[in-house]
Amino acid sequence: MESMKAYGIPSIDYRGSAKLTYANDEHKIEFEGDFEVKQLETGMIAIQYAVSPSTSTFRIPSTLARNFTLSFSGVDCEGWKLTTSERFLSAPLPHMLFVTPTECNLHPLQLGARLQDVPVCKYDQASFLVSTLLWSEHANYEPAPFELEIQGFQVRVEPVDDYMTVAARILNGGGVEPTARVLVRSVDGKVLPLQNYADFMDDMIYVFRLALGAGVEWYYGEAFEPQTQLPTERIHKFAMHGPFSKVCMDLTPKPDFSELARSFFDDSERVLDWDVAKGLINAFVYACDDDLPLEQRGLLGSTLTELLVAQFLKKKEIGDAIPEKEYRESVFPILKSAINEVDLNQEWKQQIINSLQGAYRRSFRQSLKLLVESLNLPLNREDLNRLVNIRNELVHRVSYPSQFEDWSNDYMLMIWMDFISLCRLMGYRSGFPNLPQDWKLEA
Repeated sequence: MESMKAYGIPSIDYRGSAKLTYANDEHKIEFEGDFEVKQLETGMIAIQYAVSPSTSTFRIPSTLARNFTLSFSGVDCEGWKLTTSERFLSAPLPHMLFVTPTECNLHPLQLGARLQDVPVCKYDQASFLVSTLLWSEHANYEPAPFELEIQGFQVRVEPVDDYMTVAARILNGGGVEPTARVLVRSVDGKVLPLQNYADFMDDMIYVFRLALGAGVEWYYGEAFEPQTQLPTERIHKFAMHGPFSKVCMDLTPKPDFSELARSFFDDSERVLDWDVAKGLINAFVYACDDDLPLEQRGLLGSTLTELLVAQFLKKKEIGDAIPEKEYRESVFPILKSAINEVDLNQEWKQQIINSLQGAYRRSFRQSLKLLVESLNLPLNREDLNRLVNIRNELVHRVSYPSQFEDWSNDYMLMIWMDFISLCRLMGYRSGFPNLPQDWKLEA
């Protein structure tokens, strides 16, 4: 693991010559030049490319430039062969590179690196550098590594060498930094391509995000030559780090992390579709963001609650309180006729009729109650009433129903509700953290 000994900042740096290729079904344009690649502490992959004159005689009109796919391939001066996927966050349009001399910046979403003298390999383990994963809200001790076994992989999470220094900076608002490395081993000794380990980590990251309420992400993964333990292959990821938060650190006891991870990877109990779940977990992370005003965090949390309820009803195929067709054809005409017979002015009657147009739908309160009862969540009637009041106040007044000094209680109830709902919807069936002891819930 020698290349990961300076954990404070990802220090991977490549320099050499490379080819930039634009291609579509009819044409291919190639540029040659020199490059420098860095992965920044923020997670961004940055390629600085100095373009030589193109060898192509084809001049593509600027109006058609976006129909081309782009690929980058190069050789580093130390023997690393670099390739990108066809997906870039930003890159120059091909017609712009015919102007010489030209320098440009490219930001691929993934970059692969393999030593030239190493054949296409498979490995029994890989190591990943990870950001924003903190063991606790205290940075005055070195945390112990922890392990779990899931999906045919043994996962070991270790703090970086300067963890206490990094953790102190993050806890004091220091932003994004590497905090841990995750070693993923094949349990049965089966050798796999590095991309398989990366795909597993892409999913595993969401377990960390939900458990911690923070935007945990991996920067890059490395595989090693068994005898020398020197890196022979890497995958760099344009890491989209979310915010750090202390919110979930206040929840005790902690959920069973191994059980939570197993539920994520087991379809049998999970209610949410996996792609939908990822988006909802990311929304939870942003609702926990310590840097946002409490009102904004509350709005995000209440919106997430509504999304969770809607997804639950959809997956369970729970429809409207009254079937819409029957309501519009049979019920609504009776109500409308009865209101028109009442001795009120026409404007009032029309207002009442308009308000009944959507009366076949379940209210938020009814839908939330269905979710709580079906998932066996530990909320009583007073808690439900409070949640509905919090949601209504946030949506209509961007405020909380409590006095200002108790706003944090309102917010934490909403976040706790989102957390336990997500856990259950992901198939987790073990115990939940309790609410903090200073709660003052009103009937």
